[in-house]
Amino acid sequence: MTETAVPPPEAVFRPDRAARSWLVVPVIVLAAGVTLWIVLPNGGAIVLGAGAGLLAVFSARLHDWLASTGRRLRDLLRPLSRISEPITEPIESLALTARPLILPLLAALTVGTFELAWPLQILAGCLFVLIAWFVVIHPEERSVELMLGAADREIDLWGRWLRKHAVWLTALLFLAVPAWLATRSAITYFETIGGFAAFLLVSAMVMWIAALLLRLAGDATSYLRIALAFVLWVGLLRGAMAVGIVPGDHAVKDALPWLPTAVIWVAIVLIVLDVALHAADFWLLGHLRGWPRTALNALIGVSIKRWRGGRPAPAAPPLQAPPPQADHDRRPTQVRLDTLRIVREFGLTAAVGATVVLLGSAVYGLAATAQPGQSLGKPGVLAGTRPVPAVTGGDRALADAYSPVLALTSDERWSPIRVDGYLEHARLTGASHPVGSISQLPASCPRAGQHNCYQLTIDCPAGSDPCGHSEIGPSSNLRPRSTQIHVPPEGATYVRVLHKERPPTDRSPNPFGGVSSTDRGLAGLNTLIQYWYFYYYDEWVAPAFAGDLIQRHESDWEAVTVGLAGTRPLFVAYSEHCAGTWVRWPQAEVSNDPTMAGGTHPLVAAARGSHANYPEADQQRSPDWTHCQGLPAGLTTLVSYASNIRDKTEYTWLWHEPEQGLILADAKTQPMLYPGSWGAHDETILYNFNANQISVNGPGPLSPPLQALWQLPLKKIYCNYTHPADFVVPAGCTSG
Repeated sequence: MTETAVPPPEAVFRPDRAARSWLVVPVIVLAAGVTLWIVLPNGGAIVLGAGAGLLAVFSARLHDWLASTGRRLRDLLRPLSRISEPITEPIESLALTARPLILPLLAALTVGTFELAWPLQILAGCLFVLIAWFVVIHPEERSVELMLGAADREIDLWGRWLRKHAVWLTALLFLAVPAWLATRSAITYFETIGGFAAFLLVSAMVMWIAALLLRLAGDATSYLRIALAFVLWVGLLRGAMAVGIVPGDHAVKDALPWLPTAVIWVAIVLIVLDVALHAADFWLLGHLRGWPRTALNALIGVSIKRWRGGRPAPAAPPLQAPPPQADHDRRPTQVRLDTLRIVREFGLTAAVGATVVLLGSAVYGLAATAQPGQSLGKPGVLAGTRPVPAVTGGDRALADAYSPVLALTSDERWSPIRVDGYLEHARLTGASHPVGSISQLPASCPRAGQHNCYQLTIDCPAGSDPCGHSEIGPSSNLRPRSTQIHVPPEGATYVRVLHKERPPTDRSPNPFGGVSSTDRGLAGLNTLIQYWYFYYYDEWVAPAFAGDLIQRHESDWEAVTVGLAGTRPLFVAYSEHCAGTWVRWPQAEVSNDPTMAGGTHPLVAAARGSHANYPEADQQRSPDWTHCQGLPAGLTTLVSYASNIRDKTEYTWLWHEPEQGLILADAKTQPMLYPGSWGAHDETILYNFNANQISVNGPGPLSPPLQALWQLPLKKIYCNYTHPADFVVPAGCTSG
């Protein structure tokens, strides 16, 4: 009986002594994760999960299980692969080429979880490492080995070339000095668009583009692949022009309006042709001779799968044995393949480097936002260090006792005002004359059941225009830096006092409805005080790495909410863009100014231009703009932290309304009775070589009674605001 030869099992990665020495890497990462978790509560858990993923990478059992699973899967798919291989091989080759380029995208998704619960952060960090290793890096191991062998051969060739061109290389050294000076200028430039974090982000983008170009060049193993790489390069350049990173968009659009469509169709035709020729090669291999064989070889070259060390496609037996040198007309020369391997794996290195630098920029940006800035001394103390005096009197006395003090930046162009100053210049859309005063505002919609039927506008597309009525001039004329509280006569705060035992009389929904909390720290909550601030204009500008990012709209409504149990304060909630933050009263900052008696006036940091409210100033926070578009929170977290997308706050100019500026308001009197939006020209634009409109030109903010924070304030605060870590989230936040 003849014994059947059993093929040896596939080699499986097992950590030997040298590999075990690398265990120090995950240990260091785990230690870094624990440290970051202590210093930066958000984000440290992701690093901790990455360390756990690295430990799993060094587990031989995990590798054995994955290898056996892969073998079983290949055995199941082998009959299908024999039929489909001629068609799928070119597509598979392109997929393998693009595989490392997903690493930076995985990094962005991972960093986007930094505001989620810590178990999810750990899971995200662990999955990122496992996917990066087993899907991207480890499958390239054989190709890297071939590249290293090819590099040894190429070094000899390059050594002879370097000796031959030594004079030119010496001349290039003299260019190092101006290059170094240009680098210093570039660093100065990056300081104006976000500092070192922005420099890292731009570097990561450059490395990712280099990885894309190198991987495409490394895949150019035939004339078809060379043509496809060239077409994709053209498409990449056209895309960079379209988003304004590279100049020339308007000129190319006018001269070659058909170029994007042509790039797409030519790429599709080349891919289909490559697939068809590979199928022909599969079935006709060995039967073609002469110029047809030469032409087919030139067109399809050699597949990436074959020169990565994989199994070659099955071939029909030749009619007669070809001479040994006939292999040279079958595939490119060895020197060319060596060069392609080196170029291809340099692309892998660039993709990994881009991912590392991208993560570094996010960590650096996150750390920078946690560092306090500079001011003339902190004008506030923690409320927990102050006794809370009893407040006697009615709603006005209660509202006056807890009215916040706003900390504005020295270059803030607008402060809270009465709406009358805005109505002197605002008109209703369709009208030709300004409204003039609140008495002229419409009080109801013409059709029954309508609640939002009017729109005001001051016809001002930019806050920097004269129509924006900026309160300060150019940057050389900033607000004075002072810890003294300024009380401008035109300042105003619109206040709403709500009691659980007294339902609103203005037909507003029950403010204590929608959701209830079992949190012990909020037990007895029965009073809410809402402070609404009206700004003439909202224009937030951030010089980012890709241009100037501007978000603006006419007018702005922001709010601060104080919750009490009787006369005992429980929390302070701060509106920020489309959501906000709330903190328990002992952790809230209150003004320590001697003129603000009682120690019960929350100190609120209003961000420059956007007027978003924050519990602390002297930090540059990264807003999450995706939440305003109804998208999952954290979607732009990495880009926000790694670039210069910041909300700037300072303790440099303190604001408080005058005594007559504290105005009790409800939904049955003006200006809250007005049923519509208070402005127009709501847009977000990225200005670089183009004006890229990120959001459409929409209406400005709605009247407060039309906003969720007015209608169901507790549900908005409990369910949508960033909350303390020990807060018990109500079940109603997840059930509907």
